[in-house]
Amino acid sequence: MAGETRGAERAIGRSVVSLHGVHPRTAINYIAPIPQTLTLAFGEHGPAALIAAMLVLGTAGVHAAVAFGLLNDASSEFYALAYLVMFLIPICGDPILRRRLPRAVAWICGAGVVTILFIFMLNAVPFVGEVRPGVFAAKVPGTTLLVNAIGWLFYRVRRGRAATAFGDASF
Repeated sequence: MAGETRGAERAIGRSVVSLHGVHPRTAINYIAPIPQTLTLAFGEHGPAALIAAMLVLGTAGVHAAVAFGLLNDASSEFYALAYLVMFLIPICGDPILRRRLPRAVAWICGAGVVTILFIFMLNAVPFVGEVRPGVFAAKVPGTTLLVNAIGWLFYRVRRGRAATAFGDASF
């Protein structure tokens, strides 16, 4: 999505410089960058504490099959969110980009958006004997929203630190 980022050539380059500035001897792991980023952000045991918290919250008061369904559905929503953003770019992204794309791309991406919305609704339906399906239906998007809110807060805190370190508030 570098085309959608303001000043991508600067921002992406600065993020790499920032990573290596904080961890100069750390090579970027191209196979598993997300776990590497979490490890660098939270320390060696940080991702484990975050995952353990999700497991405890996801399994509170339910049977193992229901807990698995909740965590599985919430994790598939993380991927669905990324695809939703990707599908929305040709529909409501940068006007210059939209004008350059064939009209059919927007229609096909519209079908993708509808599919992702269907996935969100389907994820809220428990397929295992859940006693309270309404609670399950609230936990799935609730988990997704909570984790994304934590991620957003973490991003804002780290962005502020990086901007201070580089002396540039537009980082």
